[in-house]
Amino acid sequence: MATYLRNHPTWKDELVYWGPMGCLTGFYIIVKGRPAASEMYPIMLEAFQHMSAFEGQVPGATPANCGNYLMHDLPMARWEAARYVEYLTNADKTMIFEYPKTERLQLEDGQEFFDS
Repeated sequence: MATYLRNHPTWKDELVYWGPMGCLTGFYIIVKGRPAASEMYPIMLEAFQHMSAFEGQVPGATPANCGNYLMHDLPMARWEAARYVEYLTNADKTMIFEYPKTERLQLEDGQEFFDS
């Protein structure tokens, strides 16, 4: 997925980071600017569609490239990606494009703290 996004003709220059959360329960995507969730939807759908059909060698899944290379599981990744494609395709778009409204912690310098 990271290789796909890092080479995407439209998003490669906007992508800062795509990678797993430390707890391995999801992923972070960091992009330049502050695009709305609805602007991210097409690339996320496209990337997960790509992943759900991916065949071949998993990029970077070697001891030299990844300390967790043994955790790579392409069949399971494809299955999970297909489930997410189904979710994204069928979800109520009014529900998935807005982060739950909560009070944001204000840091001493006035910045807002955004947690997961």
